[in-house]
Order: sequence, then C-alpha cells, then structure tokens
Amino acid sequence: MKYISKPISKAAIAIMALAAVALTVLLVSCSKGGSSAKPDNVDYYTCTMHPSVKSQDPKAKCPICSMDLVPVMKKNVGASERESVQASHAPDAPRSDAPSEFTVPVERQQLIGVTYAEIRKKPFTHTVRAVGTVAYDKQRHWDYVTRVEGYVESAAGGLLTAYFVAARLRGEDPVLPPPTTALGGILTHLGRSPDDYQPSNITWAHFPPFTDRRLKKRDRYEAMAERALRDLDAWLAALRSESLPT
Repeated sequence: MKYISKPISKAAIAIMALAAVALTVLLVSCSKGGSSAKPDNVDYYTCTMHPSVKSQDPKAKCPICSMDLVPVMKKNVGASERESVQASHAPDAPRSDAPSEFTVPVERQQLIGVTYAEIRKKPFTHTVRAVGTVAYDKQRHWDYVTRVEGYVESAAGGLLTAYFVAARLRGEDPVLPPPTTALGGILTHLGRSPDDYQPSNITWAHFPPFTDRRLKKRDRYEAMAERALRDLDAWLAALRSESLPT
C-alpha cells in the first residue's frame, strides 16, 4: 500500500493560523470575564477606610489608600429601586460623597480592628498629657529702658512702668506718685527736655525745694525725707482704695 503525500497549500496554513489566534483570544476573554464577574447578591465594592469609593470591579483597589475593596451586599428592595441603585453605581454615573450603608465582612473587621459600643449621651471631656515649653505671648511683651542710673532707681522705674501698663489695660487713669517722693522725682527727671537730659541717680535736685529756708541743709533734707514718707503713705492708701495694683 502506497501513501501519497501532497504538499499543503499556503492558503490552508494561513486559515489554520487565523483559527488558532481567534481561539486563543476567545479563551482569554472568557477567562477574564469569568474572573471579574460580580456576584448577583453584591451591589458594589467599596473601601473600608473611604466609603465614598464605589466600584463594580471585584479586583479594583481604592484609589486613595490602595486597599482591596470589599463587597457591599444588596438589600431586599423593589425592582424600581434596584434599577435606580444600579444606575447610580454605573461607571459613567457622577460620584457622590454622601454617606451610605455597607456591610464589612467579619474577616475585614478583625483586620482593621473594628469595635462596637453602646451610644450614650455624656459630657465630653478629654485630657491630653504632653511635654512642651510654655512660651509667653510676644504681643504682650514690652522692653523697657529705665534711662536712670542705679539698681534701685531702675527697679523703681520698672515698678512704675508695670503699674502704668496695668492701669491702661484696665481702662483706668493711673494715680501719679507725688513729686515730693522718690518715685515722683524719677518721673520729674524723665520728663525733662531731651536736649539736656542725662541719666542720673535720684538726688535732692529731683524733689521740689523745701519752703522753709531757715533750716540748715541737713535739717532741711531730713524734713524733705519726712515729707516724702508722709506723701508716699497717702499715695499708697489711695491706690488701695481704688483697688489698683500697688
């Protein structure tokens, strides 16, 4: 028995190749369609961290955090409501950020640490314990230069400045110390003309002269000191009566 081999034409080879390609494309499309098909009881897929994300693709990921989307099961709704829900979740439908209800599987709840508690109405208090540095308000900070000589005079000038600032913040007019006192003498010296002003310690020249010229210098100075103490007590009493800082 003899076998006669005939050569295969080029047309037959081309037809067979096209058929193989078509069969391959059909198989791939079927496998993709079957793997990405959504179950009938699933409404859409969403992200547990971003509920505004909705997708119809089971293999889609959240575009915000890249987490796998979880299925949201359908509810028992009528045909008209089901059609409206499906239309709102269509790929070309406008996305809404309105909150919606969805179901998270138990496995996913355990992964993200979902806990349940009863809602109760109570006063809200929260204590935060932290380590930090307490800084002052720079808008309420003033730099003061006493422009007088001596530590005691500088301290007295700072005391007067603090008192004047406190009175202004309270909307009150400060009670000036009598010019017969050392505090009043500092104000008298600070009020001199800038042309001939020189920083100075407190001296008798800052006090008004004593009227009785018959006294000797030492007696006159002692009388001026007694007058200063007497006027200072009266000024402090006036401050206390007006409830101003002393």
